[in-house]
Amino acid sequence: MVYSSFPFTQTILHSQANKDNNILGHLIVFALEEKDYIMQLDFKEDLEDHLINIKNYWPDTETNLVQFILVNDQQYYTYVPASADISNIYEVPVKKVDHV
Repeated sequence: MVYSSFPFTQTILHSQANKDNNILGHLIVFALEEKDYIMQLDFKEDLEDHLINIKNYWPDTETNLVQFILVNDQQYYTYVPASADISNIYEVPVKKVDHV
């Protein structure tokens, strides 16, 4: 009987840990980066040097360059349609890059 509530408790604790650490958002960003939808740069790399390498999946649409703000030493960028209202993706903040 003592262990009957353990899986439920573990699920609650796991859900809280996910929310606190933005794990789902991080995993989505990492998966999109793995599939080349998002460009990952080291913190030492200059975005200006890599702009040509960021793929634009909306060639016929006005787009904005955005950065995903993760708590690590990497930078993550992609283009999104200018009409999209994106402020976060599963608790990972997203900000528009105004000037390069």
